[in-house]
Amino acid sequence: MDVTAFGPRDEFLARVDAQIEQIKASERLEGIDEIVVPGERGYRRRAALLADATLWLGEATWAVIRQTCESLSVSPPVVLQPA
Repeated sequence: MDVTAFGPRDEFLARVDAQIEQIKASERLEGIDEIVVPGERGYRRRAALLADATLWLGEATWAVIRQTCESLSVSPPVVLQPA
């Protein structure tokens, strides 16, 4: 999407930032510690995985890796289970 269709880029981003701040400052229900915006949890997860040099793989991908390692007679990489 070309955000400049809505005006200058800097102004558009400033409006989006203001909306995010407003959303995050909203009243929360009991037991809700934080309001997150779309993409925020994924961004945090990605940053944590990069910081730990960790890679999450789906079952199908992991199966291909195991089969390939077996065909080459090599040990598969170390698997860490999610916490």
